[in-house]
Amino acid sequence: MSLLAKSRKEGQIQHITPQSAGWRYIGFDVWMLKKGQTVTLESGDRELCLVLVAGLASVKTQHADFPNLGKRMSPFERTPPWSVYVPPQDKVEVTADSDLELAVCSAPGKGRFPARLIRPEDVGVEHRGKGRNQRRVHNILPDSAEADCLLVVKSTPTRGPPARGRRISMIPPSRAKRRSWKKPTITASIRRRALPSSGSTPTTAAWTPVWRPTTTMW
Repeated sequence: MSLLAKSRKEGQIQHITPQSAGWRYIGFDVWMLKKGQTVTLESGDRELCLVLVAGLASVKTQHADFPNLGKRMSPFERTPPWSVYVPPQDKVEVTADSDLELAVCSAPGKGRFPARLIRPEDVGVEHRGKGRNQRRVHNILPDSAEADCLLVVKSTPTRGPPARGRRISMIPPSRAKRRSWKKPTITASIRRRALPSSGSTPTTAAWTPVWRPTTTMW
């Protein structure tokens, strides 16, 4: 099954929904905006995590304003990205302050938490794996964070050039030892055809009884 999706709006290069992908909860969009362009999103009954993969932006929700965000100009930079959590029943406007690559991760939400900024210094960093599978993990929205369902993690290799030998961390080691889920986690990867030099490859994983819905990308 191909998960490459045609864009539906100007600047939207990926639009993955539970219905189009054949899973139950996860949604994932990627936007490529030119400097000065604006995109407006309504969260509906879903919570969102907006991740500035590369570029600068200003983000405004109905109740909060986060201007002048971002520092990373390439997804290959190993510093954590700036992100914004958006609750259900909210409206968010993103203005590109430079050319911008924006990931929008979503999952069903209950609206228990307000919109908030996730700064790079708020992101936990850890190293996982051994040998050629060593990777540096940025926990953008870990299971300890204030969110109803969504997890967001960014993973990059700790050895070799970032464009080669990339690995995906689907199951955190602490949870891999627990076999209490009732069915395997469904995973699927999406390799972008546009702008291959950016090397940004998002990966999504579906919900299991043990985990919150997860979106992993790097």
